[in-house]
Amino acid sequence: MVEKRTLNEILAIYAFEPGLKDVFLEGQADKNFIEWYLRANGVRDVSVYPINLIDIPNEIITKHGFARKSNRSRVLALACELMEHYPDGLPVLCLADRDYEDYRPSVRANSYLVFTDCNSLDLYAFTQATIDKFTTIALGGLPVSVAGLMDHLDSILRRVYSLRLANELLGWGMEWIAFTKYVKVRKGNISFDEDRFVRAYLLKNNRWEDRHRLKDKIKEVEKLLSQDQGRRIRGHDLSDLLLLVIRNMRKDRKFGNSETLEGSLMASLECRDLERSPFFRRILAISATS
Repeated sequence: MVEKRTLNEILAIYAFEPGLKDVFLEGQADKNFIEWYLRANGVRDVSVYPINLIDIPNEIITKHGFARKSNRSRVLALACELMEHYPDGLPVLCLADRDYEDYRPSVRANSYLVFTDCNSLDLYAFTQATIDKFTTIALGGLPVSVAGLMDHLDSILRRVYSLRLANELLGWGMEWIAFTKYVKVRKGNISFDEDRFVRAYLLKNNRWEDRHRLKDKIKEVEKLLSQDQGRRIRGHDLSDLLLLVIRNMRKDRKFGNSETLEGSLMASLECRDLERSPFFRRILAISATS
């Protein structure tokens, strides 16, 4: 299956070939990483497809209660359709970023659907071992310890995540602005001017009069945040912030954009870093099905 298929074609294929072992996920970068992981573990009988190879109609997305017409919503909708048509199960998985699932569940229990253990796939790289390898080899070191760097990043990123989550739970749908414009990097210290950011964020969205409601919601969100570091930050925010840090601390090292940086971080992961992860163990498990 290489050319784009309709949803009905996919469902029909499994009616005739229920033994196909397939994985569907959100994008090409995810596909590249999962295929590498499967090869590294000697798995050759599982096929991996980005969801854009399947035409999931908007009405199907809406049918299952997903408001956003995103690749993530398409993956979730496919899992729901598979559950409806093949409730007894197929060796097929739909992989999706966890996102805000811990705080605002979007789908019922579904045997086809597997969420990342952290909020997104790239956050598996946010560990001391991986950041140490990346900063040592890719950057030649930074003028701050790995532990110190991660503390700085986590402190800012959890505040940013709280702001994003508050907007989600309030249902305001505010347009995001670049938070890194309000971050300063000086001699190993990284600071975030949250007050200036919030002001600009609210003014951009004509919500300044609602600033007290946002502040109250952020206080509520802070009590909800997971103790798991990977479930209280956002992956793309990590790469945006780390890119800013690198450009200030190691100006001789060039990363054109955050996407390139994300790829370098993921390339710093080892298979052994993932072997205890329920998410990756579930992926390997479908290869063992008969």
